[in-house]
Amino acid sequence: DARPGRARFSLYDATSGRRWEYRATEPVKCASLMKTLLLATYLRSSAVRERKLTENDRKYLRPMIRESANDPASALYVKLGADAIARTARAAGMGAVEPNPHWGLTRTTARQQVALFSRLPDVFPARHREYAMKLLATIVPAQRWGVGQVDLPGSWQLYFKGGWGSGTGAVDHQT
Repeated sequence: DARPGRARFSLYDATSGRRWEYRATEPVKCASLMKTLLLATYLRSSAVRERKLTENDRKYLRPMIRESANDPASALYVKLGADAIARTARAAGMGAVEPNPHWGLTRTTARQQVALFSRLPDVFPARHREYAMKLLATIVPAQRWGVGQVDLPGSWQLYFKGGWGSGTGAVDHQT
């Protein structure tokens, strides 16, 4: 209550099917959360789905996810196009997502993010699943805050992506 801003969350327990939510359907600018959807869209594309990833592919994907680099995300957004991104969002159970010409301003909700992440790793094609999941599990320390710093019990594995408003404080998201 003491912090500025408007909190939203959605928590889904896949074991029990229970859900806890607060303002989970209020849209927000997705910022770097969009990068997980860009990753999935790229790996699912017909030009990439069945072939081995090249070093050039990895040159874009690795920094975009692990370091939250924006230039690779911008290049992929242009290459993929809004229609392909929207199709991947629907396939991931996110429902209607309307990509913004500036990818970080695309609107998303906490519930949509839970839909995407609760379907990982199946959102990624089998050939690239291990690589994609490894990227989401090995976010660099400078990008690990909040959820990214949680100590997990036993054999649990954390897969996450964060996003913020480039130091503006306007956006601070974690999925």
